[in-house]
Amino acid sequence: MIHSAGGVAVLAHPGLLADYEAMIERLVPAGLDGVEVVYPKHNVEIETRLRIQAQNNDLIMTGGSDFHGLTAVGKAMLGSVNPPEEAVEALRTRAKYYAQA
Repeated sequence: MIHSAGGVAVLAHPGLLADYEAMIERLVPAGLDGVEVVYPKHNVEIETRLRIQAQNNDLIMTGGSDFHGLTAVGKAMLGSVNPPEEAVEALRTRAKYYAQA
């Protein structure tokens, strides 16, 4: 449904899932396009494992602060967590592909 609407399917903060690696492997054949690698609650080990899994499955690596407003206690502030620079263009390219399909 996401692809048919011209969208890109990205799994948000997978490191919070109990068995995120298995979940990603199940979602790839279903059309997963990317994973959120950079996230305030992901430690270095999780980020490293997600990067490897993304590379092995041609997934776009995204990220962000998960900002939900100034009143959210203990959350990273907007712009405090930066995704890989190439993520935006990769998302645009993939979305353009689906929009044309």
